[in-house]
Amino acid sequence: MIRASAAAAPAIPYLAVAVGLNLLGNAWLALLGCHIGMLAVLLIARARIGALPPVGSRGSRIVAATGALGAASGPLLLVASPSLRLSGDLPIYLSSIGLTAAAWPEFIFYFVLVNPWLEEFYWRGYLGSEARGPVLNDFLYAGYHGLVLAGRVAVPWLAAILLVMAGAAWLWRQADRGAGGLLPSCISHLAADLTVLLAIHSMTLK
Repeated sequence: MIRASAAAAPAIPYLAVAVGLNLLGNAWLALLGCHIGMLAVLLIARARIGALPPVGSRGSRIVAATGALGAASGPLLLVASPSLRLSGDLPIYLSSIGLTAAAWPEFIFYFVLVNPWLEEFYWRGYLGSEARGPVLNDFLYAGYHGLVLAGRVAVPWLAAILLVMAGAAWLWRQADRGAGGLLPSCISHLAADLTVLLAIHSMTLK
């Protein structure tokens, strides 16, 4: 059972996004599908996942550095948004997938509260690796985000974003390895999710 769940694990977020967002056109269904699927794999496998390290001298420096990098994601998105051309019909598109003005606060709150922790325990914990170089799961983690962005940005930009996300997955693994647990990637991921969602939300207000 553990081997079967481990083999299927990387495909679950792809399936959830493909069905929830691309087929049914609902961001909430995609997000909840991802989370339920990931949680089910972790519970079925009862996998040993990386522990949260104590915030000591070394760990605190790594957490601070990776957290700052994550927090830069939203501002960088705002700077790049004219080239990405995300803002044109963005409010209409977001409303069409269930992210209306009224739904945004609840979506951001849930996303930031749950997503970073669950994804890190899944991708860097259960599916993690101690390798110093890039591994397949770095690219698999980045890849399913392409289903979210497909058709929203030009192909060259999409490729660049996926490479950056694969690089982030690699960096988070190294930070966790250096700190002895998942706290650096969890905090950095949380900061990235929060600032990116706030940046996207701000684009809808223009």
